[in-house]
Amino acid sequence: VHVDPGRAEPTGAKGTTATAGGGPSGGGGADLVLERITKDFGAYTAVDDLSLTIPAGSFFALLGPSGCGKTTTLRMVAGLEAPTRGRILLGGQDVTSTRAHQRPVNTVFQSYALFP
Repeated sequence: VHVDPGRAEPTGAKGTTATAGGGPSGGGGADLVLERITKDFGAYTAVDDLSLTIPAGSFFALLGPSGCGKTTTLRMVAGLEAPTRGRILLGGQDVTSTRAHQRPVNTVFQSYALFP
């Protein structure tokens, strides 16, 4: 997921909080903050109370076993899924209810055909 400040309007475990470090923050972009995000699909909870801050300009990876909520989390950031609870902020702006095409976020889907 890439956050594009030029497109912006004014700018997996329960209870987990993480902060990403890494790259320089002088390259533009905006901080991505997930505040207590939960996503339920009926009785199944795919993401449960996730809080995460990814500073602008950093390089970040979500790692985990199949079914742990990585793709669901990225789909919520992109606006392709709505969280059941919690907030998504880009550059301090709440975009939780913003439609996918209105978010300053780009998504590239992985094609399994690329990997033998």
